[in-house]
Amino acid sequence: MNKIFKLPKPLKAYEQSGFIVQQRARFVYYLCVAALLTTLFVLLKTSYNHLTSDIYGQLYFPVLTPIIAGFLGYFFCLILLIRGYYNLSANLILVIAISIVWFALIGSEDKSVSRVDAVAYVFVVLSMVPLLIKKGKYLPFLYSLVSIGFFLFFVLSNQDDIGIYGKNLIDYIFYINRIYRIQYFFNKQSCPRQGGRGYKRKKRSRISFCQK
Repeated sequence: MNKIFKLPKPLKAYEQSGFIVQQRARFVYYLCVAALLTTLFVLLKTSYNHLTSDIYGQLYFPVLTPIIAGFLGYFFCLILLIRGYYNLSANLILVIAISIVWFALIGSEDKSVSRVDAVAYVFVVLSMVPLLIKKGKYLPFLYSLVSIGFFLFFVLSNQDDIGIYGKNLIDYIFYINRIYRIQYFFNKQSCPRQGGRGYKRKKRSRISFCQK
């Protein structure tokens, strides 16, 4: 049992923290490692596709830059986590993941309607909010609001490529926004409530948002 929940060696800063904090840190640690490997694979694959594509024919940095920035950002999150800044690291992971999807989507020169499918990746990222966020009851709403803003900008600026106009466009926007609101509702219900009925305050963890 102890081996299953044992902290990785780099997470020594959390040895004196509570069990829940330790497991959150452990989850984010492996998430950072997986994100680094996945982003590196996506970077290499996207670069290859650009070089062999009839649309680009060369490396197209408006698409590659967000991916490169995301790789460096995940590495920075891993360093922050190891140093003991759990909350800052967890929030940055969400910000980076959402930003990579939207900026790569908006900067793409691909005119196919299949780009709209990338919106699904944002829902995957938002579903991780209850797992990562330890404090900040308004953060799920903020992440959903930012994603809706990016979505509206993308759809309204790419109507010709998507091929959706008039009433169909309005219906599509309301449909996606409704999904975001449902996602936010479930995230809000899943996030832990501190100070509520039946909640017992324990010793404060030394892990805070911006300091050890």
